[in-house]
Amino acid sequence: MEENKVDVILNKKLDGYYTGELNNFTTRDELVVTITLNEYRELVKEKAISDNEIQKARVEAHDLRTENGKLQAKVKELLDKLYSAENPAEVANE
Repeated sequence: MEENKVDVILNKKLDGYYTGELNNFTTRDELVVTITLNEYRELVKEKAISDNEIQKARVEAHDLRTENGKLQAKVKELLDKLYSAENPAEVANE
């Protein structure tokens, strides 16, 4: 009966890995890693820095896409003007 309980708990834990609902408990014979408070603080700090850098990169990418769109529109406008200046008769017939 004890094996059945362990299997149920282990299955529940494994289900949590797929749903994103991880529980903080261990089962018998499970490998557990212990870290110091300073190590934990360093991990949290590094994660915060990484999240911040990712957010900055996303904002920068958005700004660059916006600028790219504006520049493409300007290029099209200038090419249209150039075409109009080079071929005034064709533009007038349209």
